[in-house]
Amino acid sequence: MDGCFGWADFWTHAMGRLGHEVWEPVANAEPMQKVWAKEHDITYDESKWLHDITLQQVKHFAPDVIFVNDYNTFSPDFLNTLRKGCRSIGMIIGWCGAPFRYIKTFKAYDLVLTNIPSLLEHFHHMGISAEYMSHAFSPGILKKIDIKITPDIPCSFIGSFLPGREFHHTRIKLVEYIINRNVDLNIWSDTANKSVDESFIDRAASRIRAMLSASYRCINDWDKAINYKEHIDAWKLHYALRPDVIDQRLARIAKPAVYGLGMYQQLHNSLMTLNTHIGVSREYASNMRLFEATGVGTCLLTEKQKNLAELFEPDTEVVTYSSREEAVEKIRYILTHDAERQSIAKAGQKRTLREHTFDIRAQQLDELIRSRLR
Repeated sequence: MDGCFGWADFWTHAMGRLGHEVWEPVANAEPMQKVWAKEHDITYDESKWLHDITLQQVKHFAPDVIFVNDYNTFSPDFLNTLRKGCRSIGMIIGWCGAPFRYIKTFKAYDLVLTNIPSLLEHFHHMGISAEYMSHAFSPGILKKIDIKITPDIPCSFIGSFLPGREFHHTRIKLVEYIINRNVDLNIWSDTANKSVDESFIDRAASRIRAMLSASYRCINDWDKAINYKEHIDAWKLHYALRPDVIDQRLARIAKPAVYGLGMYQQLHNSLMTLNTHIGVSREYASNMRLFEATGVGTCLLTEKQKNLAELFEPDTEVVTYSSREEAVEKIRYILTHDAERQSIAKAGQKRTLREHTFDIRAQQLDELIRSRLR
């Protein structure tokens, strides 16, 4: 959390500033969780310590509201166990901002929040209570990175390359096109220094191990057998494409992935940074990079999505592109027009700090919670 990875504890502090009492246990931090269990004289089954300890923590805190950020680990059955074991719970909120295979988990929530308008439409179509909630930026990050450094990276891209139409197929093709046009694009990604086959095999092997483990556990247990099927379907969803979907050159030039403060620093150190959305986002602007990049004062180059103007003023607060060719053209143009680039970067940061912080999102969440609990 101190390293500002993902959401870190941004929601916790923002909701706390509104007067809520908030506790954010990290369910899969095994050493920390087991120490908590020991300190509170909690016994648990070693084979399912994560769920057993989490249940006891919920009982201990007796919350009115639970906000779940992991729809894979916490099943509908477990959520029902929480409701039965802790009568104080008035509402369970879930979050979804990525592809998923089964809808049943989201039906177990009282409210689903999503940053992707197309997913919001899908949830409503399925009869699920859902609301739109955009991502945000935490201004405290600016106190943790070195903002005095003069940016010297021409153009950066920081992110993953997962094969699949719902994931990063379009991103992969875009970045390959850009680097093959000899554009000075610096890439930080988990594909760094791996051959295409190695990268693919590593990811597939992880899924296969999970499937074998689930297969062993699901004998004579229908619920676990269903979970096993979900592992198979998730594997199909991720890795149905050929292993050579990523260009060898991309894998070779990529630097090791950076996260948290390391990522924010590299964004700040970039004269401009490229953004491209996950496939499931369709034609909507939705990802975290919109706010991470503008928040640290970097000039952002992003797709001209249909709702982008609701978040930023195109080509005034962020730079936009509509095609691979235009992306290359815009990179070359912005890198040779310093004053215009700096003006856009400052305007984008000003907009983010004014309208897209976690404190503002917390106010929206507070209103949703209060209205629904009433």
